[in-house]
Amino acid sequence: VHDLTQGAFDPTVQVLWQKYAQHFAKNPRSSTAPNIQAVLKRVGMKNVSIDNQRISFHQRDMAMTLNGIAQGFITDRVTQMLQNAGMNHALVNMGEIRHLDTLKQHAEIAKIKNPHGNGTLENQQIPLQNKALATSSGLGTPFDAAGKFTHLFDPRTGNSTPRYQSVSVLANTATMADALSTAFAVSDEATIRAAANQ
Repeated sequence: VHDLTQGAFDPTVQVLWQKYAQHFAKNPRSSTAPNIQAVLKRVGMKNVSIDNQRISFHQRDMAMTLNGIAQGFITDRVTQMLQNAGMNHALVNMGEIRHLDTLKQHAEIAKIKNPHGNGTLENQQIPLQNKALATSSGLGTPFDAAGKFTHLFDPRTGNSTPRYQSVSVLANTATMADALSTAFAVSDEATIRAAANQ
């Protein structure tokens, strides 16, 4: 997913989360981002080695978060457990949504929540026939009262100012929908279209 999104999905952003959280804990009324230049040097999958036995960082004080993919992964695992137990129809919501209908008799429709918290978006009905839906919105977890800085980071720049109010992705698995909605929340439209086409 990291390669597919041109680096927009990157679990090494945890150090950015820590820097922003510390900054706004000390300066709750701040209207400016913390200085992230030193921290940004510790972000990037190029600084990570992964094999069957371990995950290794190439720099000190790096950290990872699975927040951008974990809910989707868990949703898929629960859906698979239900299917393995003989369930033919389920709608699993563990923060991301996955529809299961092995008999293809129970179509489901999803609606996207208004990112400002007032009901759902108008004219947004999404068929979920054996698909998964994930939505990412910086408005859900802002660092500051104005919502200028949020938990969604562009790992390439360290910026946490929302590009969009929310991004929703429909995919075959909740894992992929979750990871892509996280990445697309900080991506330009050309990057989104290129990844979607692949």
